[in-house]
Amino acid sequence: MRTFCISILVSFILLFGGCKNDIELLDNYHAALVCYGLLNPADSVHYVRVSKVFLGEGSALVMAQNQDTISFPIGTVHVTIEEWKNGLQMQNYVLSADTLIPRDSGVFHNPYQVLYRGIFPVLKDGSTYKLKVLDLVKGTSIYAETPIVQDVQMTNPSNNFMPLNFWDTTSIRFKWKSGTYGLRYNFKIRFHYSEEFTFDTTQISEHYIDWEVGNIDALEDAGNQSMSMTMRRDYFLKVLAQRIPSNLYVRRISGKIDFIFNAAAQDFATYIDVTNSNNNSTAALPIFTNIHGGYGLFSSRTTTTLRDYSLDSDTRYQLRVNPITYGLNFIR
Repeated sequence: MRTFCISILVSFILLFGGCKNDIELLDNYHAALVCYGLLNPADSVHYVRVSKVFLGEGSALVMAQNQDTISFPIGTVHVTIEEWKNGLQMQNYVLSADTLIPRDSGVFHNPYQVLYRGIFPVLKDGSTYKLKVLDLVKGTSIYAETPIVQDVQMTNPSNNFMPLNFWDTTSIRFKWKSGTYGLRYNFKIRFHYSEEFTFDTTQISEHYIDWEVGNIDALEDAGNQSMSMTMRRDYFLKVLAQRIPSNLYVRRISGKIDFIFNAAAQDFATYIDVTNSNNNSTAALPIFTNIHGGYGLFSSRTTTTLRDYSLDSDTRYQLRVNPITYGLNFIR
């Protein structure tokens, strides 16, 4: 039996969904380049994974353990990312081979892997980024491009001047405007706190926990769409009780709140949907790719972090006395 498999990069989709490590292709086609890259303006270093479809007789699991089967030797591919704006090429970044990040154990050969690394800014100024990968041995190439997702604009709360109530049983509704090119939004609340050692209050450490509120899709990626999520205020206390371990030897001081939005571009969101459909079904479903001349995904996501929101005095009081959080030893 002939088996075709694609080695795919999964680490960059953890915030939005799962992905399986192999795709069985049932049609007959030529060997192709496979490429995965995800740009984020919050990152200063960017990685692209380049691998290949492998074709052979026998077990795909055996072939997947052969490094030469799934990867190109260093020096045999040329990887560039170009920045374009208003029809003009602004920059051309050549990515270099990087073997320092190991591949997790699993179906494919590990821990050695080759990624392609570039250090450059990704701008949210309307620029488009174009990926080009050339197989220097065969002369084949692939091409893809992506816009960069713009920041969200928080509308409720409209600023960080008003302290937040996170303890009563009423609901709180968070509202924001979507960013241009953003389709799927993951929203989380980050709570900062510090700990001081009971027997030596000069020993202070900083910590935070994340409350994963959920995911929501915009109707389209044109931006400026009103979006919202609603939840009960006192869920905050329950999340803290679940995520912060009890410790009799520390006293805790509540800190600031951050609102964090991870927004995925349309191609990225579509890729996640198709991948999850394949995971949850035994039916033969299509493989999504936006790579011209090959397979894979080149897209973007943007992290918007809105900082320095405060808890109101009633919430800080409840952290100390409420039965849900009493054992966490908050003193203010």
